[in-house]
Amino acid sequence: MKLRLFIDFWNFSLNWNERSGGDHCDWSRLPLVLTQQAQTLLAQAGLGTVSLEETRVYASYEPGREVKLKNWLHNFLDKQPGIRVFAVERH
Repeated sequence: MKLRLFIDFWNFSLNWNERSGGDHCDWSRLPLVLTQQAQTLLAQAGLGTVSLEETRVYASYEPGREVKLKNWLHNFLDKQPGIRVFAVERH
């Protein structure tokens, strides 16, 4: 079974920050960890195996104010293997 992950950056980040106790999210490892968790659940249900096809991260940023975020999304996260970033300016 092919798996595509769709991550809403802001919802994920806000929940992560609220629940992680200050731990940093390793975005380059996140797809693998989520895939492993999905695989565990599917195996327990007897539904086979999965292979990660791609991870899509959807984000927005405020132009002029969130330059570091925009640069991180485009210059780091989007360059990670198997991750595609879809980022737009907020209006």
